[in-house]
Amino acid sequence: MQDQRRDRAGFSLIELIVVIAILGILSVTVVMNIDSKTDDARVSSIQVDLKTLATAASMFRITFGRYPDSLEELIEPPEINDVQKYFLDDTPIDPYSNENYLYEVDDRGALFTSYGRDQVPGGEGYDADRNSRMRGSSSSP
Repeated sequence: MQDQRRDRAGFSLIELIVVIAILGILSVTVVMNIDSKTDDARVSSIQVDLKTLATAASMFRITFGRYPDSLEELIEPPEINDVQKYFLDDTPIDPYSNENYLYEVDDRGALFTSYGRDQVPGGEGYDADRNSRMRGSSSSP
């Protein structure tokens, strides 16, 4: 007896559906990992920016005996004895809001703040507020 099966070229519908499902699952996994790495990079950038701003404000205070009135004053400070000093070349931008970091001066000195991914006070993880007074791993998500 001869095998009456026809020679088939190609894949069955079930095989194609299985392959498409597997590719879909893999792509979702990759996209989720890339998204979390983007947020990790933003948090690291915020931590570096806040440290830079706090250092520049402290140097300004040492030079002028007061904290700057605004972030712009760190870029264009007043002249002292006909000498122009510069503390920052450019104002760092919060990677979540794409605007300047919040700046205020209180009884403890200069405070720079980012409200995190959600841009509202409070939150946890990537939505957590970060400021220039945080130290070490407490500011990590």
